[in-house]
Amino acid sequence: MADNPRDILKSVGIETSGDTYRNLNMPELVEHALARKEGFLASNGGLVVRTGIWTGRSPDAKFTVRDDATEEGVWWAGPNKSATPEQCDHLHQRIVEYFRDKDLYIHDGFVNADPKQRMPIRVITEMAWSAMFSRTQFRRGTPEELENHQPQLTVLHAPQLMLDPEKDGTGLQAGVILSFTKNM
Repeated sequence: MADNPRDILKSVGIETSGDTYRNLNMPELVEHALARKEGFLASNGGLVVRTGIWTGRSPDAKFTVRDDATEEGVWWAGPNKSATPEQCDHLHQRIVEYFRDKDLYIHDGFVNADPKQRMPIRVITEMAWSAMFSRTQFRRGTPEELENHQPQLTVLHAPQLMLDPEKDGTGLQAGVILSFTKNM
């Protein structure tokens, strides 16, 4: 693959002293998850993980950056909560600082099977099992497609980063913020 994992991380502002892994296969990810004590094998050979206090969606902690790209296209009166570009930058910086000494996993994939609607995505996470989840959630590309993979959306996944509900503006110790301007 053309891109060096560390260069990929730098392109979204991340530098880590930890190891970086890109597009590992399932057996490799299982080995990593077991070695890192992220889970254990069930009697049928499946990986079992404990997600901690966040076991599902947190709709009250989901935000979309309100800016020129979203002002007219998002129904702001409904369940969609807005965040400022400054809040997004603040949370991005928190994640960048948090990832500074972490091993990181990069998964490149695609959303949508229809070639006309297909969108390349990238997930960067601190957990091997989360990279496994990404491999099952998103369509995998061929080696040729991954060679020049240019994501239109990058997900920074830091599930063990606890936020300050007041200072970070999420109201909870977790948060999801989406910036269509930054495609992140």
